[in-house]
Amino acid sequence: HFALPDGQRMNFSVSVSRQIYDKLSYQDGWHGGFEASLDTFATASSFWRIGAAADYDHTHKRHLDYAEGGVSVGHYRELPWGVSIFPQISLAYRQYIGVFPLTESRRKDRRMAASLTLTKRDWIWYGFAPRLIYTFVLNRSNVSLYQYTRHDARLSMVRDF
Repeated sequence: HFALPDGQRMNFSVSVSRQIYDKLSYQDGWHGGFEASLDTFATASSFWRIGAAADYDHTHKRHLDYAEGGVSVGHYRELPWGVSIFPQISLAYRQYIGVFPLTESRRKDRRMAASLTLTKRDWIWYGFAPRLIYTFVLNRSNVSLYQYTRHDARLSMVRDF
């Protein structure tokens, strides 16, 4: 029996998927993942979230197989004018299993991501509200080909149940 104290909730998911590529069959394989987060409500309209995640990828090429672990923290808050804001920061470390071609070491990636989610809760269209998500990702790798910085903006419609 497991019960959370009042003012907390837990989310978790487990996934297993088969990956099949049309033209890159050496990348075919299996992916498994686990995510968990704990929300602690500060008020009826705000909460803090801490999370952890683990992933494993197995392909036909050992240097593409990896294990990854990560942590995240975020804060959700409902603001005036019907706007919700959710900034979040996450850190992840990915260790590849096999030696990367043309190098003498296994690939290792360190990723930092920061995101900001804005939802306009009072603009409802057929039960859905607009949501804007901006994400910044910084990936550092010992294989320079895989170092990058990425900016991503998405506009979507969301319905919370």
